Amino acid sequence: MMKRLLFVCAFIFAAAATFAVDIGTALDQAAEQFSSTLRTGTTVAIVGITSGTEEMSEYMLNELTLRFVQQRRLTVANRANLDAIKQEMNFQLSGEVSDASMQEIGAMAGAETVIHGSLQQLGSAYILSLQALNVTTATVEDMYRETVTLDELTAPLLGKTTTASGNIVDINADYTTGQRIGLGFQNLVFGLGSYKAGHKGDGIFLTTSHIVGQIMLWGGLLGLGTVETTTTYGDGSVYTEYDDSASLAMIGSGSIILTVATIYGFVRPFFYHKPGSTIGAFGEPDGLRFALVPFGENPVMQVSYRKSF
Repeated sequence: MMKRLLFVCAFIFAAAATFAVDIGTALDQAAEQFSSTLRTGTTVAIVGITSGTEEMSEYMLNELTLRFVQQRRLTVANRANLDAIKQEMNFQLSGEVSDASMQEIGAMAGAETVIHGSLQQLGSAYILSLQALNVTTATVEDMYRETVTLDELTAPLLGKTTTASGNIVDINADYTTGQRIGLGFQNLVFGLGSYKAGHKGDGIFLTTSHIVGQIMLWGGLLGLGTVETTTTYGDGSVYTEYDDSASLAMIGSGSIILTVATIYGFVRPFFYHKPGSTIGAFGEPDGLRFALVPFGENPVMQVSYRKSF
C-alpha cells in the first residue's frame, strides 16, 4: 500500500513538473490574469519582485511592466517616477516589506493598486508569487502563484546556469576556468583529472588511450631498423635494407591516439560540474521528498520526486 502511495505521489509531481512553465510564460499569465480581474483603466504601480539577485528582480520587473503595457487594459504608473519615489524612501525589496509601505509608495505614485511579489526556491521548486494590493483599503484584490523553471536566459540572472540534461548549476560553486585547465593537465597523467572529478568513465577511456598510445609509439620507435631485408645479386654481392613500414605505422597510430586523448582530456573538464553545485532542474537531488509550501494563509503539502538522466 505504501509503495502504491509513493508511486501515485511521484506520478502526480512528475505531471506537475511537466506543466511547469518558464518565467516569461508565467509573467504572461500573471499579466493576463490581473488585467482581467482588475477594473479596466485601474492605475497600477508595479513595486517589484524579490528574488535572489537584483538582476533577476530587475528583469522580472521590466518584463511584467512590458506585458501590462501590451495588454492595454490597465494604466501603468510611470516607471521613472516610481523609481524616484522608492529611492527617496530608501525602499529596498531585499527584505520583508510591509503592506503599509507598499500602500504608501502606491499612493505617492498616484496608483490605485500596487503589485509586488517574490521568486523563491521552496523545497524542490521555484515558486513565483504575485499579489495585487488595493492602495486605499489594503485588501488583496488578486493573487497569482505558479511553479516555474529556469532556462538559459533566466538562470544566469540568479548566478546559475543550465546543463544539457536540464540541471541547474550554481556558477559560483562550480569549477573555475583555472581549475578546469588544471584538471586538463592532470589528465595527461593517464586521466588522473577525470578520476579526481568523479568521472570514472572518462578516466578509464583516457587511461586506456594513454597506455595503448604509449605502447604503440614506443614499440614503433624501438622497432625502427630491426627488420632487415637481404638481397643477393648474381655477382655474389649482398644488399641489406631495413623495412620500417610497420614501425612507422605503429608510431603514427600511437601519436594519433595520444593526440586525441590529450585534446579530449583538456576539453572534457569544461563540461564537468562539482557534485555540490548541481541542484537539479527543480533545485533538489534525486529522490522522493515532502515539503510544506505556503499557499495564502495556509500551508499545503508538496510531494516531489526527481530523477536525473
